[in-house]
Amino acid sequence: MQKTVVATTFLCFIVVLVTSAIYFPLGVGKTHSPQDQISQVRNSFQNYKYSNLTNEWLIYKNPDYHIKINYPSFLNADETNLHANQVVKFTIPSNNIHQLPDVEISIYVRSGLSTNATISDFVHDYHSLIYQSTVNGIIRPVSYNISHINGNEVIDQVYYDYSNDRTMKLNTINIIKDGELFSLFYIAQPGSFNQYINDFRNMVDSFVILPEKNTSLISILNNIDKYSHFFASITEQAAKLTGEYQKKIGEFQEGKITNTSMSELTSIYLKNFTNQLEKFEQIEAPKEFKPTKANMSNSFKNEIKSYQLFKDYLLTGNETKNQISTEFLSRSLEDELDAFRSYKDVVNRTFSESIDGLSSSIMGAKPSYL
Repeated sequence: MQKTVVATTFLCFIVVLVTSAIYFPLGVGKTHSPQDQISQVRNSFQNYKYSNLTNEWLIYKNPDYHIKINYPSFLNADETNLHANQVVKFTIPSNNIHQLPDVEISIYVRSGLSTNATISDFVHDYHSLIYQSTVNGIIRPVSYNISHINGNEVIDQVYYDYSNDRTMKLNTINIIKDGELFSLFYIAQPGSFNQYINDFRNMVDSFVILPEKNTSLISILNNIDKYSHFFASITEQAAKLTGEYQKKIGEFQEGKITNTSMSELTSIYLKNFTNQLEKFEQIEAPKEFKPTKANMSNSFKNEIKSYQLFKDYLLTGNETKNQISTEFLSRSLEDELDAFRSYKDVVNRTFSESIDGLSSSIMGAKPSYL
């Protein structure tokens, strides 16, 4: 009985998507003395360590619906003016707001299915739905198959749709996992379908259903613990990198390294500093550490900008660039100090609150007769 009800719910949702609801309304020498301070600050930070395309592809992530997908940069990800159960739509920007787009890629998420439901449970009924829609002249199937994408069983179909007084060609991907239906739609005018179908298929290949976040106290503490160790580790690496570069500047000041050689060395170190920044940015910070991450990110960026200007000074002898380089290095120091203060506050506050929270949880779990 439950399976029949769930199947009916699934089919009703598919009918809505197949028809009109899915469509578009459709410095040198003393001037670089802050480097010594930066190195010292970074090294002293260990005392705070928590002891315990041409198409460029972008990432869309929605934690509320625990999904992630890559999409080409020529598309806009839009979460406004959506249909029921529609999470996001990707469209090609247009200057004409009244013109319906030729192409749209959408993701719908519908919950409420049985947690044990699979695509296989609905194959027969889905076939019946497609047959009836074909008989009624609503759609004309092109291809249909059951396949697997990223370990998930999916219904993969291509068809023409004749509803809404427009002929459109669609490729739909339907996935059922943990009681939720995830539907990816590629909708295009027939003449534009082949132009972007490969982009859609690449998006489908990148689609990931993320595990739902555990917001329990223990989970939150674990996330803070992991990030605090990551933060301490990467700042330790940054201290070593800055120390190495500072040593080279010292040799340059002593006349052991020429301007040209120092410029070449700076280019090498700039790549290392940039890689360090990219690695730091890739890791998502818990909300408690958002200010810490923002300050440290600004510190890394200002340090990189300082060394870029320092390199220009080495090549041109323009003293103004050297002075500006020093200013950026000073900003880097200020941002980093702010990051360390924020980090220390989070660690201290979290331990205090976690003790109170765990005590409350234990008290709340006591039987009523105690």
